[in-house]
Amino acid sequence: MAKAYGIDENKVLVALYLAHCVFSNVRNSNTMKSHTILSSQMARVRLQERNVENSDIEDICMSIQLHHNTENSGNIFYEVVKNAESFKFITRK
Repeated sequence: MAKAYGIDENKVLVALYLAHCVFSNVRNSNTMKSHTILSSQMARVRLQERNVENSDIEDICMSIQLHHNTENSGNIFYEVVKNAESFKFITRK
């Protein structure tokens, strides 16, 4: 999907790997409910430590915050990340 839209595949992968860096399996816990914001904050710290460009950090962190949002963001990168993240639910382990 990233390739089809000319989106940096590695940037999508980074967002997907970090989308749940803060998570809880406890249903309806505050961490589970807030994991998009918490993961985005943690991702920002990790990416800054690795001297990732600010524009990439902003894109990755915003895509993490929006990855469960059902509304169209109007940004193709964010939408590719959302769609790619959903594929984990339909693929075999």
